[in-house]
Amino acid sequence: AYAVVDEAEAGAALFAEAFGRRCDTLAARFNPVELTQLHLWLLWQQGECGRTSGLPGPQLRAQCRDQFVAMLNRPSALQQHVGQGLADLGMRPRAEVTISQGYSVDFVVEWQGQTVAVEVDGPSHFAARSALSTPEQQTTPTSATLLKRRQLRRFGWRLVSVPYWEWDGLGDDRGRRTCTTQQLEYLTELLDGAVEAEGAHPMDSGGIGRGASEAWGSADEVGASRGKSSKRAGAR
Repeated sequence: AYAVVDEAEAGAALFAEAFGRRCDTLAARFNPVELTQLHLWLLWQQGECGRTSGLPGPQLRAQCRDQFVAMLNRPSALQQHVGQGLADLGMRPRAEVTISQGYSVDFVVEWQGQTVAVEVDGPSHFAARSALSTPEQQTTPTSATLLKRRQLRRFGWRLVSVPYWEWDGLGDDRGRRTCTTQQLEYLTELLDGAVEAEGAHPMDSGGIGRGASEAWGSADEVGASRGKSSKRAGAR
């Protein structure tokens, strides 16, 4: 909770120098969910607050990261559809890229000479999904989603988020697997915005960790898609 709201001063007393030692003492009692939560706290304290002392030891930190990576989800049909759209724009998106901090990024692409992370946010990324929920509630990201977005940007990533309702709203009624022109234009606008955003800076190549998958689609598939989308992406 402290990491989500980004209140370092409020948790200063709780997370004093003895906190890390206490975590090491109780390491054997942590369940998988608690190890994952501790990893997110470590990302906040080390990666965002610059803390270097009073942390759990290297063994527990490695255990937390490994559990965090192990709990990541498999790609959804929505994610695969967006990946196809990125390929249709002439790119070779890398899917399910695990970065050095342990996060899995849905896609990493090169756009206008810049590296961009693309996150596909399905219904589970939002706080309320009931039919009785208000539109505002249905489009409010969960705390975990907000934390990931903020931390990725602070770690140096240019980030694009594709909410499911915006993507689906640009589709058609026939359930085709191919992307509509409106969906491709939507992706183009998001990517352009990420590249042009003030304060963003390219990700150092050292920021991508182990586990990066192969690019989406074959070379022939991507080459064919370039011809279809040359008007939008030919000069990018």
